[in-house]
Amino acid sequence: MKDSQRLWEKRLKKIKEDLDLRLKIEIHEIEERMNAHINGLLRQHEQDYSDIKKYFRDITKDNIQLIKNQKVEITKLKDSIAKARMELAQLTQEMDKDDDDKESKEIITEEEVTQKRNELKQIKKNHKTAEILMKNLEKRKEELSNELENIKDEIDEKLKERDD
Repeated sequence: MKDSQRLWEKRLKKIKEDLDLRLKIEIHEIEERMNAHINGLLRQHEQDYSDIKKYFRDITKDNIQLIKNQKVEITKLKDSIAKARMELAQLTQEMDKDDDDKESKEIITEEEVTQKRNELKQIKKNHKTAEILMKNLEKRKEELSNELENIKDEIDEKLKERDD
């Protein structure tokens, strides 16, 4: 009887050891799956973060290029306005000079006066158009600058959220 009891105790002990070993193996397998899942999530997070950074970099790059183009256009318009002002001043000066020197110079025909007045009107019209364009471009530049600042703020927030 003692032998059979020892035999059963041995079997019971072996079964317990086998169950403990199986439990440890299952726990280990679960931990491995959990770690693999965590690593997968981390890789996906890094990919998503990289995609977001690329997206905002592209937007920022495009906006910077738009701003540069607007600056070039503004410079051209300023040059055009300056040229128009110079032409206007020159024509005004010529007209004043012509008025002062009527007696000493040849008499200007009515057609020439009309032509000069039409030129002056066209220059004034071009000047006003250039000023309107300039105002619109400056407004657009301001909007793009504000949008760029907003995007930079969003990127900073995303980076802060990521770091937290």
